[in-house]
Amino acid sequence: MATILITGATGTVGSSLASSLESKGHRLVYLVRPKNNQNVEERLSNALNLRGIESRIIWEGDIVLSKCGVKESEIQRWKGKIDKLIHCASSISFDELQKKQTLAVNVGGTSNILNLAILLEIPEFHHISTAYVAGDADYFRETDLDIGQTCRNPYEWSKLEAEKLVRKKFSKRYSIYRLAIVVGDSLTGYTPQFTGYYRPFAFFWHLQNSLKKKTPDILRRYANEGIFFDGSNATFILPIQITCSPISTLNLIPRDWVAEVLSSLAEIPATGKVFHLVHPKPKRVRWIIDMTFDYLGINGYSYDRQNNDHPNRPLLSKIQRIFDHDVRAYLPYIIHEASFGTSNIRSILGDSYSLPPEVDEIFLKRLIEYAKSVNFGKKKRVKT
Repeated sequence: MATILITGATGTVGSSLASSLESKGHRLVYLVRPKNNQNVEERLSNALNLRGIESRIIWEGDIVLSKCGVKESEIQRWKGKIDKLIHCASSISFDELQKKQTLAVNVGGTSNILNLAILLEIPEFHHISTAYVAGDADYFRETDLDIGQTCRNPYEWSKLEAEKLVRKKFSKRYSIYRLAIVVGDSLTGYTPQFTGYYRPFAFFWHLQNSLKKKTPDILRRYANEGIFFDGSNATFILPIQITCSPISTLNLIPRDWVAEVLSSLAEIPATGKVFHLVHPKPKRVRWIIDMTFDYLGINGYSYDRQNNDHPNRPLLSKIQRIFDHDVRAYLPYIIHEASFGTSNIRSILGDSYSLPPEVDEIFLKRLIEYAKSVNFGKKKRVKT
């Protein structure tokens, strides 16, 4: 079994990957930063759903710092004793206003962790990237990198630059894993975070819950603008306008499948290859939106974008503006998505490669039922 240094183990992907690797008998060294008044032991324990950290090896650090904040004594103690490094930590912000921080984490942080790997004499570097380094490309192979595509936000650009750093520093001793949109567990719907796919729907869920608490007089004002609860509150009617491609897809993959495939790939010696962890048959984005809204009990929306102001309906106009602002960074993903090649991952895993679960009505319902059960992250999250 290998000794593996891992970053980002408190995140959606890193926590599930760490659990999978531990279950296979690997010894993990965790690089964790304190956050929100929690020390590193508390953060890791919560992320892995543990009662205690037991004998786990945890380093306090931060990838944006020189040597990632790891003590020199730890570097000397562990030099030459770690077999692989898996770099999961990243910023997933698409916001231009947070561009500086995104670059500091995804580019600067990757540079720092690469340098730490060299100091520790770690022979292999395994890097978690995103399939959306493809940007606005129509088709993107695992052998593609910079093919003239336009990155659509700081996140995509920073991950593309990080991949270039990995190639430069580790030559042929790297593996890069490009992930599609990671969502909750395929069997339980559990997820520790509600970003990406969940973000726009969380807005509508919290909006309808907020309106349920309004007085009858206020509700009548909303109803006059076409916003109301129909059928004993069973359906929330909201005539919002959504900009969305009628033909583009949305590539969703569950975190349990991601963890299983990543842990299998990480056990294979790194030889300078890239692997796409994507769904081979992604569903159209409008179908996903329709199904999700159905499970949330929301109707009345429209894909026929006519204007942003909803003349003579100030309350609806305000909701439209807030919604547009809240999800503006996600707009490129429901307008265009590349198709992704998967020849490398199929070749290296062979018969052990398993397709991700189908994104069908049952799958989406599990995701949304769990999200609703924890109020899209507003309540305590329970792993089931």
